[in-house]
Amino acid sequence: MAGNGDSRGDLDAVREDLSRLRTDLRDLLQKLIETGKSETGATKERVLDEINEAFELTTERSKAAVRSLENKVQENPLISVLLAFIIGFVFGKLFERR
Repeated sequence: MAGNGDSRGDLDAVREDLSRLRTDLRDLLQKLIETGKSETGATKERVLDEINEAFELTTERSKAAVRSLENKVQENPLISVLLAFIIGFVFGKLFERR
């Protein structure tokens, strides 16, 4: 019967170890989730900053291109009107219903 008591004690010790292991794993998983969320937030901020910078750069370049085009139109208005007419005519023919 003494062996039975040792077995019960061993079983209780194993149960305690498993309970501690379960708690430690739950705590570890919680910390991993929190770390992932904070890193995801940092990555999200970095990506948003890069997108905003690219948008601003594209906006600046587009405005510069429009100013350049306006200047060319002002320098050569007759050629600009003729070119617009030709482009409109070509697109009209391309998309003409048959």
